[in-house]
Amino acid sequence: MDTTSLPNVVFGQATTADQHSQCNTLAATAFSAPLTEAAYLEAQRYLGERPLTRDGGWRVWFLAPADDPAREVLATCRTIRRDLLLRDARSSRTERGYCVAGVATAPRWRRRGLASRLLEHVKTWLDGPGEAAASMLSTSIGDVGTPHPLFYANRGWRPLVPVYQATLACPPRRRLHGTLGDIPRGRPIADEELGRLCIADVEDVKREFTTLAAGPGDVHVAVLPTPELIGWLHDRGDFVAQKTLGRVPGHHGAISECGRLWLYWYHDFRKEQLGIQRVRLPPRLDGDGGDDHDVVIRRLAGLLHKALEEAEEWGFPKVVVWEPTAAVVEAMGVLSRRAGVSVRTEERIGRSIPSLRFRADDTPSSVHFHMKELYMWS
Repeated sequence: MDTTSLPNVVFGQATTADQHSQCNTLAATAFSAPLTEAAYLEAQRYLGERPLTRDGGWRVWFLAPADDPAREVLATCRTIRRDLLLRDARSSRTERGYCVAGVATAPRWRRRGLASRLLEHVKTWLDGPGEAAASMLSTSIGDVGTPHPLFYANRGWRPLVPVYQATLACPPRRRLHGTLGDIPRGRPIADEELGRLCIADVEDVKREFTTLAAGPGDVHVAVLPTPELIGWLHDRGDFVAQKTLGRVPGHHGAISECGRLWLYWYHDFRKEQLGIQRVRLPPRLDGDGGDDHDVVIRRLAGLLHKALEEAEEWGFPKVVVWEPTAAVVEAMGVLSRRAGVSVRTEERIGRSIPSLRFRADDTPSSVHFHMKELYMWS
């Protein structure tokens, strides 16, 4: 790391239009694709006013030269609010959390420790005024201008590894739209239904957490799939679609006819894939209101088939599922046999690795992280 000629710097939160513009322009050097820089700057203004991010839910931080802070932003990142569910030996409760995202350093100042300085300040804010029980981030090797995952691990954000993903390749159109036999097809979720479904899902997750065993030093953690968090990614995908293709997706998920099983998806135009944000299974696979295991698997296969149809409509060659459960793997097997869908399940190494950091004075000895699905990513 070259520390020569490092300027004295000040840490701050972007509050003026010029500060936001400088921070977003710097972030665009690493994260703008597939948007132009101008469209990326517009997207940041739009996304900063969504329900998840308005009123302090999204904060943009920076380092600038101490002698002239208005001259240049040297490094930047942002924190995005989310609700965490924690279960320990004392109780099961909702706590405040954040995602740290968009860490970027100006090209001529990279590898000189500025990102490290920036994050030390952010950690102080998280542990103090931010009142964060924990924070998380997602890293990938190879993103231009962004640090290596080990950089974050050495600063307290521990990788939640191993992590897995399943990929469903879209088959030829004639095969995709062929007969599925007794597989129920389900239906698209209307946007006005999303809030109600998310709230029902959150309540189920909370109930499940009360049943988890936690001894001294143990903590179970999950990011709650709230309407604001699920919808934020939809808004992001819709914005990119409008700017790049001149149209927006009509649907962001599918639900079974029984209304007890559903999934949401995210149109990822940067990676050219449809990402399954969340798969909501019935609270029990068997014996609860007639939800027979085989019936649930067929219903889930039908919803994944809907996702493949959505991917085909937008020209995506694949559908990706993070942390596929045994039920998801079984349903994908049904699609493989019935519709010739090529399926691959693998450990995700060096790509979108989630990491977690607890408040400095409250780090548990044993952490059990649940629901490492795409919805928790920002």
